[in-house]
Amino acid sequence: MTGFLGAGKTTFLNSVIRTHRHLKLALVENEFGAVSIDRDLIVGMRSENIYDLSNGCICCSISNEFSLTLTDLAKQTGEIDYLLIETTGVADLANIIRPFFTENELKERFIFQGSICLVDALNFEEQLKGKEQQLQIILSDLLVISKFQEADEVRLAELEKILTAFNSSSNVQRAEFGRIDGFQLETFAEEVQGWTEKKLARPVLFPLIE
Repeated sequence: MTGFLGAGKTTFLNSVIRTHRHLKLALVENEFGAVSIDRDLIVGMRSENIYDLSNGCICCSISNEFSLTLTDLAKQTGEIDYLLIETTGVADLANIIRPFFTENELKERFIFQGSICLVDALNFEEQLKGKEQQLQIILSDLLVISKFQEADEVRLAELEKILTAFNSSSNVQRAEFGRIDGFQLETFAEEVQGWTEKKLARPVLFPLIE
């Protein structure tokens, strides 16, 4: 799960956790900056299931620490239904996803099912100028528009057109206060196209938007 700074990733994550209490979830949470997200905001998760990386960021490149954290989490929690990863707003999503397809131990323990990107309906023009943010949209299987209630339909139609131009294979949905009606982790992988591995192998030229 990725998205622009302030786009509402944590709000969406809280909604996912609340509506999936019947599943055993593990969470890797990372926030860019000296202070990580307040764990009290992660509704329904015990603190020992929340993993922060010691360097405060996983946005630049995947180090051994990231893979080791995932492996260690799997060993400590035993059987889990889903592993949720919340990235920073400036995360290089390709480097976060790629180990699930290339590292044998992660391939044995996890099946990558898709990525979700939250897009701020009010500030997307400025945020789309960043290479990392563009790549987040390109690689995601579900694009979620947040704060849509505060934008008019003309602006929303423009945003949806831009998102489709960046990523024609992704579903685009709107989230009301972090919630998408009918969203279920169990069916998410069936609903998305599953083109992530192909996209990772395709070079992307930047900037796509000046």
